[in-house]
Amino acid sequence: MLKNRAFRTDYATALAQAYGAGFRQHPSLRHLSTSFAIDSDKAGGDVRKHIARTLSQARVHAHRDVIRDLAQGLLEPALQARSVDLLREFAIPYTLQVVCKLLGVPSQLAESIPSVSAGLLTALDCARLSAAELEDLDTRTQAIAEQFVRFLGSPQARESECIAGLLDIAHEHTLPLESVFSDLLFLLLAGFETTSSSVAQIGWFLARYPDVAEDLRSGAADTAVIVEEFARMFPPVHIVTRRPGVDVELAGATVRSTQTVAVLIAAANRDPSAFADPGAFMQGRARSSVLTFSAGWHHCLGAMLARQEIGIALEVMLEHPQLRRASVATWRKLGVFRSLQALSLVDPHHHH
Repeated sequence: MLKNRAFRTDYATALAQAYGAGFRQHPSLRHLSTSFAIDSDKAGGDVRKHIARTLSQARVHAHRDVIRDLAQGLLEPALQARSVDLLREFAIPYTLQVVCKLLGVPSQLAESIPSVSAGLLTALDCARLSAAELEDLDTRTQAIAEQFVRFLGSPQARESECIAGLLDIAHEHTLPLESVFSDLLFLLLAGFETTSSSVAQIGWFLARYPDVAEDLRSGAADTAVIVEEFARMFPPVHIVTRRPGVDVELAGATVRSTQTVAVLIAAANRDPSAFADPGAFMQGRARSSVLTFSAGWHHCLGAMLARQEIGIALEVMLEHPQLRRASVATWRKLGVFRSLQALSLVDPHHHH
């Protein structure tokens, strides 16, 4: 079904059901719903194709050394403390700075994105925000939008190949600068929010699977293989929804154009007919069967970047024995996303 082009994302309908037909009057919801990821036909699909080129395997691989330097530079000082929140002090700044590098967004401009990410993620999760929460989110999002629009109107914006391409597409299709901000907002949100949670979980993972950690340290295991199995077992997105543009036959049943189909990614990744002993962490499983990054037209454009970020974080963390210490995970109460709120590591033997 994910590869069937008749099925499209339709978050706009879900937002309308949650917040009413006038949901676009709210800046936060408007920017979400007008991004290329939600409006997949935006600019005739040109935005999505441009982003796919920006996040291609070759471009991502070319940034490998830069990404590793960022990981090392952030992790080493964070681990000097007896107690550290690996999410806040390492994973979030790491993944946010990486996506800024790839997109060409000045990091100081993106520093405020985490202040709206939780609210935007909750809105995408279709867990209704209260009126007060939505008003606060709107105020914060609009302030960020104004900063970005000023930047997008400056000569500096065209120094980035990615942003220059987005501006050219917007000009060709007579879209306002706010429309380009909507795309960058979603890219920044997607680029750090789900990946940062996965990166932070690496600390918990190394303690839970010490045998895998030792295999990696000794060279008996391949990082890319471990990352793929890690992504299978612990996907940050548990559910994706699709709606067909017309009535469609699917597995012997008719799906009406007005109906939404939910795909349980986390369950599919543990389907016993596809994976032997699906609840066990096993190296060397078939990569093509894993749906963590979805599939088809709406597959995750940042999949290669996410894999590389997680893999580099894993390699860098292996260099630090402090990460074998106990971890305490706190999870957000969401349905679609499995997202960390905090991951605390405490070293009982730490002395200043």
